[in-house]
Amino acid sequence: MALPPARTRKPSGATPEIFNQIGQRLRNVYNDVLTQTVPDRFVDLLQALEAGTATDPTSPGHVNMSETPSQQARRPATGRKTDQR
Repeated sequence: MALPPARTRKPSGATPEIFNQIGQRLRNVYNDVLTQTVPDRFVDLLQALEAGTATDPTSPGHVNMSETPSQQARRPATGRKTDQR
């Protein structure tokens, strides 16, 4: 089966001024991110990883760093997840 012909992109007509404006707006957004402090939980996780004491994600005591505290509280605290096929 033959592939359809590739579509070519039409010229955007963007001028260097537009590219400069886009670049400036991106810098404004990301400069704010760069100046934010790192959350303590993230620093603790990085230190545990560097020290080799981070917990196995499948262990019962593992804390999922992407979960909110309320989500963690609702998760069962005992047992290991098993592969149910």
